[in-house]
Amino acid sequence: MNNNLINDFKQSKLMNAIALHDFSIENYDHKGWVNYCVQLMNQYGLIPTRMGISAPSIKSEKMKTYIREVKTLDKIDTNSVTSISLQATIHASDDSWKDYLFHCGLSYCHEKKVSFVLVFCDDIHHTLKNEINEIAKNLSQYFKPKYGYYYQRMRSKGPHCYATGTVMNLEREDEESTKIDTWGKKFRINNNYKTGDLRDIYPMNLLVNEHLNRNVLNGKTLKDFIISDQRHGALEPLDEQRFAWWVENENIPLVRESLRSSGIIIAG
Repeated sequence: MNNNLINDFKQSKLMNAIALHDFSIENYDHKGWVNYCVQLMNQYGLIPTRMGISAPSIKSEKMKTYIREVKTLDKIDTNSVTSISLQATIHASDDSWKDYLFHCGLSYCHEKKVSFVLVFCDDIHHTLKNEINEIAKNLSQYFKPKYGYYYQRMRSKGPHCYATGTVMNLEREDEESTKIDTWGKKFRINNNYKTGDLRDIYPMNLLVNEHLNRNVLNGKTLKDFIISDQRHGALEPLDEQRFAWWVENENIPLVRESLRSSGIIIAG
């Protein structure tokens, strides 16, 4: 097949992203979540082209063609997997940094912590609120995360790196750079993030009861705070244990400042 016909899309500068955190090393159904992400790509008119798997038995950590690498999942002990990355690139390009249209990846941030991030071009699919909830719900079936969020970020600033606290194309003294670095050290390096913390306030925040029951202001729990004012957003159940807390973009600064003194926000 002519590669120019594969994923013949123009890259957008703005990227949509969903990050999932705070779940432990387990025997994940790697085939299951990989297949789900492939189905999601197909839904957006994309074909998976690149894939990378890291494990002690795999010598090279470089991304390879999806068709070749996906077969590796049948050959290795998936309990030994330390990371998996999956991409759809423009015209089947092998430049995984420059030419991706859709990226998803699972990686160990610490010996007991795992993170997952999914990133895709906004121009390819303008994702609606209910779709974000559905994606987060479906992915949660595989990973059982206790925290997560949906955000938008410019491609040039590394939306996939942002999730785990890696600074990309920012000045080191920049305020945003400091916040990203704070998250990276707390969650990925020092492993002292605790369930119930928030990285920041995002358009959608995936929460569990440890978040909602946490005291934040004058004896009020976070749940009390949310339902006390329409400007504080709205809660929607994703499953029996997880909730999506949606906050309108224009109200995020208000919510952030209202909660800052509580200590629940660690990098906002």
